[in-house]
Order: sequence, then structure tokens, then C-alpha cells
Amino acid sequence: MWSRFTEYARKVIYSAHEEALRWGQEYISSEHILLGLTNVEGNVGLQILERLGTSGEKIRPEIEKHLPKPKSQVRRSDFTLTPRAKRIIDLAYETVEKLGNNYLGTEHLLLGMIIEGDGIAGRVLCRCGIEFKAAVQAALDLQEEAAEEAKKHTEIRKAIDPPLSYDPWEAYADSAKRAILGAQEEKSRNGQRRICAEHLLLALIGDPACATALLRLGVTAEQLREEIKRSLKSP
Repeated sequence: MWSRFTEYARKVIYSAHEEALRWGQEYISSEHILLGLTNVEGNVGLQILERLGTSGEKIRPEIEKHLPKPKSQVRRSDFTLTPRAKRIIDLAYETVEKLGNNYLGTEHLLLGMIIEGDGIAGRVLCRCGIEFKAAVQAALDLQEEAAEEAKKHTEIRKAIDPPLSYDPWEAYADSAKRAILGAQEEKSRNGQRRICAEHLLLALIGDPACATALLRLGVTAEQLREEIKRSLKSP
């Protein structure tokens, strides 16, 4: 049942479980799902509520009016959904198909609560003026805006990244190309699967400019080569 849930939708259900336990109940019902929705910042369902003129701060006290005060501490338990909560998730999946989405997000959970209507969540949403058609339109608007934002990021990335015809070797001088090819040979010679920094250094030793720089530092190419070989042989 959870395979198509987005990360935010999962967080809402986890938060609903916490709310159920906090209110001394071992099951998750519609009111706990709506409370969970108000707890998870930035989720699309909450954004829809805000676009329709309400907020988590306004909805929470409306829900809590209908919740009995817990009589005793409830031990942590596995997720247990009431038939009403299961119905909401079934309705959420139906809205997934109707909106042509391939995931179940917090917007679908919200729409499921609105459609179900008879639970505490549905009644509270109705009293807050949240109507199904308006919520669907807000969901579609947010999805379209998200798609446009993703498109902009793609276009920016294309502008930054080199074209597919770009040859990375063009950025290398001939001496650097020889060093990389030499590193591949050193890797094979030493019987290793990957090119390491040591292989590059062994290849660079053969470059006249690098050898001259080493001599100025008082290190001969042979001394460095022997030290690197010892390093490659050590476990």
C-alpha cells in the first residue's frame, strides 16, 4: 500500500501515528491524518489549504475540539488504520488515477479526506470552506508550477553543462594525456583494477618537466619511484 507514497505523504502518516498515540489512541483515523498533514511543513496538501484561505494553525484547534482527552498513556504500537482511514487512502489512490499521477502525495491524501467527508477530518475541512473542486484546481496549479520550475532548472543545467559533442580530451595538454595513458599502463603493470593517485605520480615521473622539479627538491625520479612501488605493495 505504501510503495507509491511520496516522502512527504509517508511523513504525514508517521506524524498521524504520533498524534494518535499522543491522544491516547492505538489506531489512526481521519483526524490524525489531518493533524499529521498540518505538522509536516512544506507539503503540497498544506499548501493547498493555505491557497484556499486556511492554515494548519486554524485547522488544528478545530480538530482538537472533537478529540477526547487521553485517559492513560498508550504504548507505542504498529500502524493500525481505522476503516475510515483505510477508505481515505483508497480514495487518495483513486484521485491519483484521476489526476494522471504516478505517485500518491499529500495532495491526494487531502482530497481523499474531503471526498470521504463523514469523519472528523472531512467535517472540519467542510467547516473551513475547503471544497473538492477548488482543492483539485489548487493541486493541479501546484503540480503545473512544480513542472515549470523543474523545466527551468533543466534549461539552466543544459546551459551550464557542455554539449554532448564536447570532447573532454580537448581540455588536456599532450603531456597530461601522456600522463593519464601512462597511469593506465602503471595500473595494469601493478595488477590493480583502478587507477590510483600513485599510478598518476609514477606516470608523471617520466615527464621531463616533473623530473626536473623533483631534482630541484633533492629527490630523484628513481627514489620516488621506489617509494611509490613500496606503497603499492603494502596492504
